[in-house]
Order: sequence, then structure tokens, then C-alpha cells
Amino acid sequence: MDKKLRLAGLFLLLLLPAVAAAGVGFRQTLPAETTLLYRSHPGTGGESSLFVEALKKGEYKGIDAYIVNVEWEDGARSVGVISFPGGRPLLIQDYGKNGKKTKEAEYIDGKVHFTFPEKEKTVNLSGENYYDLSTMALVFRTFPFGQGEKVDFQVVMDGARGSPLGTFNMYVQETGREQVTVPAGVYDCYKLEMGVGGFAGVFARGYRYYFWYTAQEPHFLVRYEEKKERGITELVATGGWEALPRP
Repeated sequence: MDKKLRLAGLFLLLLLPAVAAAGVGFRQTLPAETTLLYRSHPGTGGESSLFVEALKKGEYKGIDAYIVNVEWEDGARSVGVISFPGGRPLLIQDYGKNGKKTKEAEYIDGKVHFTFPEKEKTVNLSGENYYDLSTMALVFRTFPFGQGEKVDFQVVMDGARGSPLGTFNMYVQETGREQVTVPAGVYDCYKLEMGVGGFAGVFARGYRYYFWYTAQEPHFLVRYEEKKERGITELVATGGWEALPRP
């Protein structure tokens, strides 16, 4: 999921350290198991690429959890372990196309420990509304759709590719309901806008990220757009690689 939500260098010095936010939150519900095929179009003019996202129920260290496996067509992949209800991250692992691990983030005892091939970092966490950047699109499935709500939260960033390291204020807000056409078909969707929260948001209005989720359960992602970078991710098919349309 990391490539879908790449915010590298997004906030730089504009961001302020996050503080716990109160108010409306994500629904305390369990997302459905899904396997979905997407195509990501980078906003930098690079070639598009396909990936499969599979979300399954599982177990991690003796507790019930959800396991998300994301596999890119070049062989790179990532594994995320998330606790639901709530969507709290437990473990994130990224692997290069050669199969070697490039990052691990373990959430434990109020901290997140980042391990990279040549360095380690630790970030202290506060409150309960923190989420890992790479799994946010899954957490958004539990948004309180249909009520026009706004949810404030903290996103955890790993400092890689020029991005900041730490937890930062963000918001996600429902802005409407639209018919969306993607390669997989036409879907009735709720549109969400994600942006920088708090005072820093005044200076970062150009950074907006848009998500379209099916209006009906299980509220899976249909389309994603980056305003500034102009990147787009679209649903190609419901299913894995076998669902890829053939000429």
C-alpha cells in the first residue's frame, strides 16, 4: 500500500508534531475479507504498474488480526498486520523485488520501531488515534460513511524517501457521493478528502488526497487521486491476478 499513498517529502517543515484529537472517529467494525486488483499511475510521468491487495483474517502473537498482502507485478511486496476493530497497526514489512526485506515497523508498548537494512529508528506514540501510512486506505473502509463527517487522526511516517519521521496531524472528510467509472466498472461511491490537519494545514492546502469507496458494504477502494502529484490508482478487477482482463 505504501506506493499508493506515497507522501514522500510532503510536509517538510510545515508539519507540527501530532497531538491526540477528539471527536468523531472511525467505526468500530470488522472489514470484509477481499482480494482486489489495482493499477497505479504515478504522477511523475513514470509507467503504470499493477498490484494485488489481499485482506484476510489471521492471528498475530496470539491475538486476532487482519493480514494484508500487497504484491506488485515486478515482485515487490508488503505485508501489514492490523488490529480490528480500530485499525491499529501492529507490524509492517516491505520487501524488494529481489525478495529482500527493505523495512520493518513493529508497533509495541506505545512505540513504533523501524528497522531498515542499515539503520534503526524509534518513534514514541501518544493517544490511540494513530495509524500507519501504508494501511490508511484499509482503515478508511471503516469511515462513518453517509453522514458528511470529518475524522481527525495521526499518521505515522517512517522518514524514508525524504518524508518526515514521526506522527503528524491529518484529517479525512466525506465530501460527496458520485458515480465513478474505472476499468472494473461503474460504482456508486462516497468521496473522501484527506489533508494536513491542525495549524499546518493552513500552509499545505495544495496537498489533498482523494479516495472513492463503494457506497455499499464492504466499502472497498475504487479510485485514489493525488492533487499535487497527480497520481491515480484505479480498481481493475475484484479478484487476484487471475482476474486480470486478457486481450
